[in-house]
Amino acid sequence: MGPGGGGGRSSRPLSASEIGTLREEVSEDIQKALEKAKLVQRFDVLLKLPSDGDLRVFFLDVGQGNCTVVKLPDGRIMVIDCNTEGANDNVINFLKRAGISQIDVLVATHPDQDHISGLARLAKLFNIKELWKVAFEKTEENASSESLEAFEGYKRAVEVLRSQGTRILNPTVETYDRDFGKATIEVMAPFSKNPGDYKTANEASMVLRLSHAGKKFLFTADTTTETWEKLTTSGGVSADVLQASHHGAESGFHPDIMKTVQPQVVVVSVGKNQFGHPHAAPMNEYEKAPKGVVRTDDGMVAVHVKKDGSTDFVQ
Repeated sequence: MGPGGGGGRSSRPLSASEIGTLREEVSEDIQKALEKAKLVQRFDVLLKLPSDGDLRVFFLDVGQGNCTVVKLPDGRIMVIDCNTEGANDNVINFLKRAGISQIDVLVATHPDQDHISGLARLAKLFNIKELWKVAFEKTEENASSESLEAFEGYKRAVEVLRSQGTRILNPTVETYDRDFGKATIEVMAPFSKNPGDYKTANEASMVLRLSHAGKKFLFTADTTTETWEKLTTSGGVSADVLQASHHGAESGFHPDIMKTVQPQVVVVSVGKNQFGHPHAAPMNEYEKAPKGVVRTDDGMVAVHVKKDGSTDFVQ
């Protein structure tokens, strides 16, 4: 112990330049927080405003997972996947702030936890009119014990919805397209209702295309290269906005995607992860889109298609 009797580190006054730097850093942080708050308010207002024949699509920042909220031209609400684990934009809070108590269509594209972790909470807190899901069963042969446990929770949530009167549907490419006002939703995959036709949940992923006022969105969940082979071969999958499959992973990519879909912009739903998503090779291709790539780990993405087809992008 030193002569002064204290064992702590010595300190010195900050210089004027150091004080100035700290002030700049604090000011910058405050400015970023204010800008984010304004943006959140803008998204909330956009969701809350009454429909005017327009389409509003919100790709939420839910970490390493998927969740998209759609306000259809007739005012109905669709939620495509509902991850809430590690979500910066929690779908429950987002809907509640807009005064929404009913989800007209909830889509579980496939029963992986990063796509359906919020299902039980949504079943408890909202009136859900329809659930669209795929006919895939996880077993000890095709899933880990952790994944099986999550799948059991998913099945319980589905049964809760069934008991509450929710209409449960298993759409396939041959059986189910729907009109919502002047918007059309096409089921592009899966191709079969037979669970035995799929080895993994990703193979069974539901792929949807939403069209309104000449603009199209393609939601691809975690669909695989093999499914893309069928989609690109058959054609008819063009879209202005492409949501990249499997968080930008190589396993959800096909070399013909960009020339077949011809997107104006690609949205990558991704967060901090151990898998290296998004992978470099797919991203190099996605970035060739005229308006490039937007990522949800940079914040929520909103696309507003007005009834005359004019479109605003907000992030």
